[in-house]
Amino acid sequence: MEQQVLEQVDRQKIVELARNVADIVSITGEEKEIAEYLGSEFEKLEMQVEYQEVEEGRPNVIGTLKGTGGGAALMFCAHMDHFDNPQETVVEDDRIYGRGLVNMKAAFPCYIEAVSAIQKAGVQLKGDLIISGVVGEIEKAQIGRFQGKTYRGAGVGARHMMDHGVMADMCIIGEPTGLQLQIGNAGLVWARVSVDGKATKFVLAAAKVAQAIQDWEKESARRCENGTATFSTHVWIFTCPRTAMRSPGANTSLRRWPMRTRRCSASRWPMRSRSATVSPAMDRGSLPTVFPASPMAPASVPTW
Repeated sequence: MEQQVLEQVDRQKIVELARNVADIVSITGEEKEIAEYLGSEFEKLEMQVEYQEVEEGRPNVIGTLKGTGGGAALMFCAHMDHFDNPQETVVEDDRIYGRGLVNMKAAFPCYIEAVSAIQKAGVQLKGDLIISGVVGEIEKAQIGRFQGKTYRGAGVGARHMMDHGVMADMCIIGEPTGLQLQIGNAGLVWARVSVDGKATKFVLAAAKVAQAIQDWEKESARRCENGTATFSTHVWIFTCPRTAMRSPGANTSLRRWPMRTRRCSASRWPMRSRSATVSPAMDRGSLPTVFPASPMAPASVPTW
């Protein structure tokens, strides 16, 4: 049966679907168009299609292929939003380059073609097969002047979906994990860190804090080498209005960071950091005090 299904997989169809989803701009807060496109593809597979309005103009889309009964339900889930990184869609040999494909719209062509291959092979599943496209996964938080639907991410669509009764016995999420099977995800927490100092020096002080956070990331990643979870931090430094710089990454030397200062109060423009997904095997006692016990709650932080 497995071989029969694999023989039905259409490579060109996967490429076509990938190009289509990449060509639809769906940055966080603007997911309606791609939700409607995916819904139309689900309908072609004769799946039951449901739209959940998370907020105005931001629907989740759920496609369900009903089973014959008596089996476990399997969900394929992916988020539809992406960062606003302009990228022309290009196919080169066995690679496709396009906006939002890696994180993570490329999962949808795979999900859709998997259902199509099962149908073409004449396989009758006992349990339901569900494809869900959810809004608002990109890790953002509303803080200060950064408000609105563009900053309402961090899993709002997935939570809405489950809170409104769309569940399964098992779920596969096609996020990029370096082809390593990740069997768990501990979620995310937010922390806001303020650094005070003179306008000529506080950015360098904030950089030391950022380095400490990223060093902690490396150590935590080392503890998670068994692949049970991914771990990453994102650090922003705000020097004053309309002057924000994001660190290139933990592997980049701090000396190469673009540093800009203006005459403004350091205490008014805090550094913001985000840490995501700690290994479930790590006990809470191993977490630093910079992170609160509950997600999205304000944190008190130690002094460096």
